Amino acid sequence: MKKKIKLMIAAVALLMMAASCSKDDPAPVQVSGITLNKTELTLAIGSSETLTATVNPDNAADKTVTWTSSATGVATVENGVITAVAVGSATITATSANGKTARCEVTVEVAVVEVESITLEPAPLNLYVGDSETLTATVNPDNATDKTITWQSSDTEVATVTDGVVPAIAAGTATITATSANGKTATCDINVAIRPTIEFTFTGTSIEFGVMAQSMTVDWGDGVTNYSNSHTYQNNANHTVRIYAEGLTFFECYGQRLTTLDVSNCTALTELYCYDNQLTSLDVSNCTALTELDCSDNQLTSLDVSNCTALTELYCWDNQLSALDVSKNTALILLDCGRNPLVSLDVSNNTELQFLFCFDNQLDANALDELFDTLPTVQSGDIDIRNNPGTNGCDRSIAIARGWVFR
Repeated sequence: MKKKIKLMIAAVALLMMAASCSKDDPAPVQVSGITLNKTELTLAIGSSETLTATVNPDNAADKTVTWTSSATGVATVENGVITAVAVGSATITATSANGKTARCEVTVEVAVVEVESITLEPAPLNLYVGDSETLTATVNPDNATDKTITWQSSDTEVATVTDGVVPAIAAGTATITATSANGKTATCDINVAIRPTIEFTFTGTSIEFGVMAQSMTVDWGDGVTNYSNSHTYQNNANHTVRIYAEGLTFFECYGQRLTTLDVSNCTALTELYCYDNQLTSLDVSNCTALTELDCSDNQLTSLDVSNCTALTELYCWDNQLSALDVSKNTALILLDCGRNPLVSLDVSNNTELQFLFCFDNQLDANALDELFDTLPTVQSGDIDIRNNPGTNGCDRSIAIARGWVFR
């Protein structure tokens, strides 16, 4: 009996001790709030950023945080790491175990690709006054977000620039600068010179020409500039000669191995003799005052004299002309187009014509008869049709009746 009483007393004591201990243990500390290191965030597609969640109070019993996104198609979140998926907006929410929340508004934009460099072509640039050239700006990389280019000239009195188009204003130098939106630049040096009255190229060691002009300066292309009409070079090479002349009316440079000849600026030129060279082309469309032209013994495949309405004498024999239109040259008195592969010729508008030499062509009898029908009536015209396919079969009486004498 005494043993049972002792056991009961011991049990009661244990219960009292347990009750006493439970009163001493404090209750778990609950989360009172959460803060995020950022409440707004802008990301580019494909980029990511980590949010940091601070749980308050610091001694909260359970600091577990769960993360959610309101639009996982725009931005996802895992353990605070936000990944931008597509353009749009999403709300990232951090939630504690007891339901406290904090939010970050995320905006996702297209990734910005910055310009790394710019290249300009062509560069450098040499222009004559009055010319213009278009510069092309290439932005690198090709997928840069903003390819906007602004243009600037260091000297607008020499050359200006608008959207890459560079007009040459006056002789001198200037630098054209292309600048991207983020400040990257590229430059092109511009050299502007006065256009020469005549420019030609040839291969050899010496050159000579004749001119009639009020004044003249010659740039021989080897560093020498003077007033002479002849020059000797130190090497046998291809040379470019530029003649600056005022009031130029006469130019001859025959038998000098010319490969190019530019007379496009010779608007006052009346006589041009460039025969016995190696020219494959000749543009006289601006030479509207021209009265005499001799471009024989070259390699011309075409010749346009339609603007040379004052032309009275035209020598173009020994070329490779398969066609020749002289319908606009109504003042023409002499036409020598021998030794060409012409298959037809019409002089119906050349009412002043008195001399016609079309020997050694490819004119058959019908073509010659048609030519005779277009001849003007003259007192004593001089005509040479020798060595054509139709020379012996044509009807010469047509031309003879119009006053033409055959050689």
